[in-house]
Amino acid sequence: MRGHEWDEEFAHDLKLTTHQWARQLPEAPQVKIPHSYQHHEEAVEDVSLQTFVDASGLAYAIYRDSALYTFLNAVEHDLLKLKPAPVRDNLTERERQTCKMRLSRRNDIVIKSALALLLWIETGTSTNECLRQLNDTKKSYKLLDNDITTDTQKRRILKHTERMNRDKIINEETKRYLIQTDPKPGRFYILPKVHKQGNPGRPIVSSNSHPTERILQFVDHHLKPLVQTTQSFIKDTTHFLNKLEQLGQLPANSLLVTLDVSSLYTNIPHNEGITACRHFLDTRDRNSSTVGTETLCDLIRMILTMNSFTFNDKHLQIHGTERQPVPRQSCAIDLLVFP
Repeated sequence: MRGHEWDEEFAHDLKLTTHQWARQLPEAPQVKIPHSYQHHEEAVEDVSLQTFVDASGLAYAIYRDSALYTFLNAVEHDLLKLKPAPVRDNLTERERQTCKMRLSRRNDIVIKSALALLLWIETGTSTNECLRQLNDTKKSYKLLDNDITTDTQKRRILKHTERMNRDKIINEETKRYLIQTDPKPGRFYILPKVHKQGNPGRPIVSSNSHPTERILQFVDHHLKPLVQTTQSFIKDTTHFLNKLEQLGQLPANSLLVTLDVSSLYTNIPHNEGITACRHFLDTRDRNSSTVGTETLCDLIRMILTMNSFTFNDKHLQIHGTERQPVPRQSCAIDLLVFP
């Protein structure tokens, strides 16, 4: 609340608000919460009561606003009356299984999911577009003579995590988690941009089991709180509309401008991206549990410079970064792209 730590004393106005809320507690028994009960054949071994608190900035749990509650009650009333029409499947179960089996055996197509879309790509088209991007004139990728996955794991990841553990930056449990037990190179593929002429591909690298996958998760954990402090941070459409509302009345000659950067992710320079992350990491409040800025920047450099992957041959990304499959996109990327 207002950035207070859990053991800090409330300001005077917050004390008044809290006391007012406490005086309303006797009304709590009047709150009626519908329950659901389902019979179980198995013997019940344990019963527990779970409570959840709304994490919204509106703080519904303690903030009483008549207009808000009227709106919520109206929405609840409408939802309870709603009777969705049953959706009829246009395929029988047998037909669906047959399609699945036959499609899985075809070598002339690649099927990829993209958010709510299912993309059906001819193998030749997909391969040609991947090769076009991997052989780009910007030299974002480098062809390797051999797979460097094992070398990355042994020479860099193991040594670095061991040093972090020795320096008391991470404990033994975290060190074990950061080390992949069965490391593999990333897998490169493309998702066609169906809204653009010629359907150019959006490059994706799936880094499941890559040596740096869990290092990325560790860095992401420390960078995520910083993303919301950037001036360019927009959570969603509602957040954007609220920001516009805060601007007030715009002058008559104002222009609202949007832009699109071509090949945004693959055009991020490594050094400049790390500098951007270092800038925001240095704004953190320091305590004994804070992982040092340079330690995190070293990990970011490892993630960016060891992004090896396969597509026919072995490749290494030497410029920029790649998108990750949603929802695995990293908050670290947000700071690299939108400082």
